[in-house]
Amino acid sequence: MVRERDWYEKFHWSRSPSGLLIIGGRDAKSNEMVVKKHLEPGDLFFHADVTGASAVVLKQGTKATEEDKRAAACLAACFSRAWQNGLASVDVYAVPSTRVKLAAKSGEYLAKGAFVIEGKREWFRNTPLELAVSVESGKVVVFPTLVSKKGVSLKPNARGSKGDAAKLVLSKLKQLFTDATITLDDVLAALPNGGSRVT
Repeated sequence: MVRERDWYEKFHWSRSPSGLLIIGGRDAKSNEMVVKKHLEPGDLFFHADVTGASAVVLKQGTKATEEDKRAAACLAACFSRAWQNGLASVDVYAVPSTRVKLAAKSGEYLAKGAFVIEGKREWFRNTPLELAVSVESGKVVVFPTLVSKKGVSLKPNARGSKGDAAKLVLSKLKQLFTDATITLDDVLAALPNGGSRVT
């Protein structure tokens, strides 16, 4: 039987320590969709300070705890080119939804999936690139390692491949969650692009 998927599963997604939904784009097109369709008043927008990063939204982020915000910053860091490049940490910023603009100023060009950020940014310096992969309600889900869950912990490995990492993670998840029906595709969809090292 095929499990019915929730709307947010087409994006990178997770839950913050207090249960708030975090979503992020997988590419330029879905980055744009995250901002156009799902960034609402009261949300916070997160982005790693590198070229090629996921647009990450912490739903109801203006009510979030500091730990919730650090969790969203961690996902923004991990789902950026910093993971593929094997970096240990990267700076991430956050702004309220009202400061994210989809249109460039007159006479300026804005690439697909790009945004204009206005005003002051809240910075999360040296955000570590560390994730845990777990299974909840039959879904493969990633969490920042600051969220304590049973799962498989990962760090970037610039010399590895995503496919090899996914096979190892799937094997370990099946040992941890013997009743779960999960596939390699489920794990591949959850992992950042690039190689990963199981820690």
